[in-house]
Parts: sequence; C-alpha cells; structure tokens
Amino acid sequence: MKLGYLLPTREQIMEGQPETAPLLALAERAAALGYNSVWVGDSLTARPRHDPLTLLAAVAGRVPGLTLGTAVLLPALRNPVLLAHQVATLDQLTEGRLILGVGFAADRPNIRAEFAAAGVPCEHRIGRMIEGLRLCRALWSGHPVDWDGRWQMTRATVAPTPHRQGGPPL
Repeated sequence: MKLGYLLPTREQIMEGQPETAPLLALAERAAALGYNSVWVGDSLTARPRHDPLTLLAAVAGRVPGLTLGTAVLLPALRNPVLLAHQVATLDQLTEGRLILGVGFAADRPNIRAEFAAAGVPCEHRIGRMIEGLRLCRALWSGHPVDWDGRWQMTRATVAPTPHRQGGPPL
C-alpha cells in the first residue's frame, strides 16, 4: 500500500504562518513515517496558499526519493508554455517522481473571481485546460512544435525536457 501526505499549505496561510520551513519539516516527517508521496494544492486567490510547483521544488531538494504531486493544479490559470517549462524542470529535479493532479475548479463565485484575477474567462477553463495540457505534452516531446490555437507558435521547443519521456503522468 502507498500512502501520500497533503501538506497543509492553505491552513498555514489561514493561520498567518506563511513560513515554508514548517512545511518542509512536515515533508521530511512524512518521509520518515513511511509516506511514499507528498502533495500540494493550488489556488491563487480563492483559497490562498503557496505556489505548488515552487514548494514541490523545495521539497524535492530537501527530501530525495519521495514522489511529489499536485492535488490539484489548475493549469487553465497558467500559460501552458511557461507551465511546460516549469514542470519539465521540476520533473528533472525529482528524477521523474512528479505526478500532476490537474483539475478545472468548480464554478463558484470565489473561483470565478480567481480566474478573472488571472485574466482567464472562467467559462473557458475546461477547453483552455485541455488544449494547454495537449500543448505541454507536445512541448515535452523535445521536438519543434507548431501550434495554432489559443496559443500560437512555430517550431517552438522548451528545454530541458522532462526526466520521463512524454512528461509526468497527468
């Protein structure tokens, strides 16, 4: 059996404790207790918390060997070219132990406000997420990408490519 631990990033912020050292210590403790993975949630403004990819990079440096994941990342809030680059780098840091749990968020007033704050129409979040993840996968291939959709590019590549061919599991 494999068990994972969700770092309480939102709870720390709600308690007025934005320091990351306690979160990194919790990740170390989870590994010492035999957990196989550590997970981090995502939200910009609706449920404020630490940025998941940045925090997971710190955990990767502090606790080698753990599988790391997002629970869940909201890719529609991010430019997919930047996301592909960040995720490829993080997958390299974790030596292929990254899992991207992704979602599109519920349609609620605070979520709509979060999408508006990011300049993303909430009603387009699902299509944007699907196309953005397809674009990430194409960029993770290491081959030049031509894209004509919400994002436009000709013979674009990102480097590094992920540790695992094709990128982390979604």
